[in-house]
Amino acid sequence: MLNYGFEVELNAEHLCTAGIDTQHYVITCILSSIMRKDEETQEISIAIGGLNSVTNDSLEWSNKLLSAGDVISIKVIDKNFDAPLKIYTSPDKESVLNQKIKYYYRLKEELKEYLDH
Repeated sequence: MLNYGFEVELNAEHLCTAGIDTQHYVITCILSSIMRKDEETQEISIAIGGLNSVTNDSLEWSNKLLSAGDVISIKVIDKNFDAPLKIYTSPDKESVLNQKIKYYYRLKEELKEYLDH
């Protein structure tokens, strides 16, 4: 089985070669143009990341702001991947449960007057 990834260039310069050698994975190249309400600046960006579905780690190869006229080239590849620049390890189940419990008690207090009816 081949693992596919993306070789990405920005304005004819190598940006990254995103992919991972594992059996189950997700690799994404996301282009975004955002104009928020009540703001005057527009944000245009490319984010290249993924998920190692075996370890549940989130990966990041690139996250760049773009400008009008930028040219992006994406080639599908099946080898010679760059290591991700950032790896975000998923918290263990106990940490997630503790965060949910804290959030529960905070919401319970915040919504107290609505819950007492």
